[in-house]
Parts: sequence; C-alpha cells; structure tokens
Amino acid sequence: MRFLSFLAALFLACGFTGGGVDVDPQYQHKVALDPAGAPRLTIEWRSGGIELIGDGGDSVRVTAVGWKYGGLVESEEWLHLVKFQREPDRVALEFTQSGVACPYSITLQVRFPRGMAVEVANGSGELILSGGSSAVIELGSGGATVTGVTGDVSVETGSGGVVVEDVGSLKVHSASGGLEISRVAGAVEAETASGGIEIGLGAGHAGPVSAETGSGGIELEYGGPFTGDADLGTGSGSITVGLTAPPEGLAIEAETSSGGVSTNLPGASVFNRYGAGEIQLRGAGPKISLDTASGSIEVNVR
Repeated sequence: MRFLSFLAALFLACGFTGGGVDVDPQYQHKVALDPAGAPRLTIEWRSGGIELIGDGGDSVRVTAVGWKYGGLVESEEWLHLVKFQREPDRVALEFTQSGVACPYSITLQVRFPRGMAVEVANGSGELILSGGSSAVIELGSGGATVTGVTGDVSVETGSGGVVVEDVGSLKVHSASGGLEISRVAGAVEAETASGGIEIGLGAGHAGPVSAETGSGGIELEYGGPFTGDADLGTGSGSITVGLTAPPEGLAIEAETSSGGVSTNLPGASVFNRYGAGEIQLRGAGPKISLDTASGSIEVNVR
C-alpha cells in the first residue's frame, strides 16, 4: 500500500474530517464490486470519515458522500477524483488527488465480506472497522475504533484516540491520544506519546503485552491465567495491574522514581522510601515489569 506520510500535515491543514453517509440520497453515490475471490480490500483516501463493516455478503458495497468546504455536494462534482475498482488481487478504493488545493472530503461506508483482509491509508478522518480477517490502518489524523477482526491488527495515527476490541493480535501507535484495548487473543504492543492506556484481557489471552506512554496512566487487567510477559512504562502517570489468576512462578519488577507502591501478592517484597518505591517478586514464570518516572504503582489480585 502506498502511504505518503508527508501528506499528513497537508491533510491536517485542510481541516477536513468529513461527516456521515446518512444524508439525502441525492448526495449519495453507491457502487457494488464483486471481489471474485480477491483476498484484500484496500482504501487509499485523501480525507473523510470511513466506516467499514464486515458481513455475510459476497460483494463490496460502497456508499460515498462528498463534502466541499463543509457543505454537501452531489457526486458529479467529485466522481472524477475517485476510483472504485476490482484488481487481480484486491478490491481498491482510491481518492488521491494531488496538489496544494484540497476542497473535497469524501465520506465512505463500505460493507465487505468479513473474510477479507483490510488495508486503509486515510489522510484525515475518523475510522470505524468491524470485521475482517486482518487489518492494517494508517491515519494522518483521526481516531480509530476496531472490533471483531479475527487476525492481526496494526493501527497507526498521527493524532487521535484508538479503541480496539476482540481481535487476534495488536500493534497500535498514536502520536497523541489515549488507547483502550480489550479482549485481544494474542500479543499486544501499544504506544502513545501522550495519553492514557487501558488494557483488559480475557481468560483466553496468550502472548506478551507491551505498553508505553510518554504522559498518562496505564491500567492492565487480566481476566484469567496468562502465559506472556508484560512490560509497562510511562514517563508520568500511575500504573495499575489487576490479576485474577496469577500464573505459577510469576515474577514482578516494579519501580517508581516518585510515588508509592502497593501489592497484595503473597511473597512480594515492597519498598517505599524517600518518595520512591519498588516491588519485587522472584519467579521463573511470566514476568511483569513496571516503570514510571512519576506516579504510583499498584499490583493486586482482585
């Protein structure tokens, strides 16, 4: 997928995020494409909100709505700027008009067979995705909500919060925005330059967890046994870890440079002195590593 990162600033300057597609039908453009076995749906979009819905259908059904300077415009004005086409290995939707002038924002709602992989590069606008076999999402600016993807998910946004739920594995990065993550079956890698991180994992989770924020608190809740290590760090904020069923041989190393620590784990050593604190628990099993420059740390069995 082509994604020109330098365009992100241009999209931001244009200030377009687009609106929804629930408008008068005269402003809607609809098209249906037969994927004919193509495994991927790719969207390379200049600006506009995008909603993707995986369902039991056998075609890719697109509803597009155009905006110009915040007002609705009929499709005849912008159809020459977009492509909706079936290619040998994918169904491709493209809105990549170049140049410094950017008067149009085009909002999409796309329904697709839920077994397809999804790849999206959107310069400016919110994204909502439900379903798919995997997802790769790159946003110049705008938040993302991703649910119900059976395989690997990768999300990157220059500005905006991210919510992810019920996916196979996850890598997510936001330059500015909070992260909310729940029910990931495999590995989790979460990073934001500014914002809190909340992670809730179910009883079936297996794999490592990594979470880092430059400024914000981190909360990690395990809903059952787990097998992977966890490494959590924040430049400024508290860290809270809740355990439902600590695994055999659990090891913990936790340290704060400015703040207190507490835990109810049997056998753990707790040190609070001179405004700093540490938690240590020796073990040969999964390891939880926690570090904050300024903030408290709490690790408890619920």
